Amino acid sequence: MVLIKAEELYQEIKENKDIVIIDVRSFINYVSSHIPRSYWFYIWDLTRHKEGLPSSLKDTNELIKVLEKNGFDSEKETRIYCDKNTVTNASYLFFILEYLGFEKVKILEGGFEKWKEKGFPTEVGMLKPKEGKVGVKIRNEIKVDFDYVNLALNDQRIVLIDTRTPEEYYGKVKSALKEGRIPKSINLDHRIFLTQYPYLFENLTFQHELGNKEVILYCSAGDRATYVYFVLNKILGLSNVKVYLESFYDWVLKNGRIEK
Repeated sequence: MVLIKAEELYQEIKENKDIVIIDVRSFINYVSSHIPRSYWFYIWDLTRHKEGLPSSLKDTNELIKVLEKNGFDSEKETRIYCDKNTVTNASYLFFILEYLGFEKVKILEGGFEKWKEKGFPTEVGMLKPKEGKVGVKIRNEIKVDFDYVNLALNDQRIVLIDTRTPEEYYGKVKSALKEGRIPKSINLDHRIFLTQYPYLFENLTFQHELGNKEVILYCSAGDRATYVYFVLNKILGLSNVKVYLESFYDWVLKNGRIEK
């Protein structure tokens, strides 16, 4: 199971279980109130955003350094939590850890709101991470690149899904460097899986149709695509799902064909 209930996490903390707890909310919210023993983590530190490439991951050695510095340990169980405004932060981190070979990662069901609702203890301020130890086993089967997607456009066995809003999909709003979408992609707005709380999911009407095909997901910078990946693969059980993590930002930079 990839979700953990607030009661279960509270019990782990109470028993002083050797786990790593990561808060992916805004820094202001973290220092104001957070789950005991949790470290704050800025997910975009995993990317080359300072170079103007927000959708491109750092190389593997750099990723290891960032994660170890922030307290991650691939041998320990990891707990990630967010709030209703940072759901895609949680799914993005979950996906990256899975891609790197972490096997013991769970997201807090109901997020920080559920933790507060249950009346469980919180802390304020900043907890300095203890340096971790990260070993990687890259899972290339869940992450694809520009060349893979470009070839997939002519493969009837593959479904390419744009997880952005309809306004972005139809080119009415620019969320990357240009308006438009990757050709032959269909639109599945990631927000259809969000109700009053992000872990209450609607059923896909075409779920069975997707079950026999390879699914590739993209958005603007990868974060929203990872949320739909989490839903399709971890909750609904579709096995052949991949993410074009660099997404539309990368597609435009590499002069991929665009539809509107």
